[in-house]
Amino acid sequence: MFGVVSLLRCRDIDVPFKHRDDKCKENFYNFYIESKRICPVILSSTKSTEDKADELKYYGLFALPHILNDENINSGFSNNMDLYKNRLLEAFGKTIGLHLSTEEFMKIVSEDISRDEPYLKIVNHPKAEDFDYKVWYEENEEDLNNLFKFLDAYCAEYEAEQSK
Repeated sequence: MFGVVSLLRCRDIDVPFKHRDDKCKENFYNFYIESKRICPVILSSTKSTEDKADELKYYGLFALPHILNDENINSGFSNNMDLYKNRLLEAFGKTIGLHLSTEEFMKIVSEDISRDEPYLKIVNHPKAEDFDYKVWYEENEEDLNNLFKFLDAYCAEYEAEQSK
């Protein structure tokens, strides 16, 4: 589960200390479903781009499909939707550390420091200056699409197991 957190760049999933498979499945399912409910609420708010990126970082890559969906973005920005989405995606990508390798990201977030301090280090990392989310997304789009197809199937399977 800790590996999942690092790959998804999410702030954390409540991982039980005993790491029981059934509890990990439940936590992962609940976290994914919560992201589907909360991310659109964050995006439709009138908060600043930076505040939205900061709130969305908790959900890591789970927030990405919601950011890419124009329907989730506050209508007040519709006159410059592309510009707004570009700013939001750039801020979000830097906030969750997409400019860093998984190893670099984990080294920073696993330091014994306050909960928010690692994210300041991530955003201010020298690699953030040249980060281009468009290039990153283009390189990862197919994998991301497969990830979200898998997650939807995984959650449907989990729901079916629970309804037995």
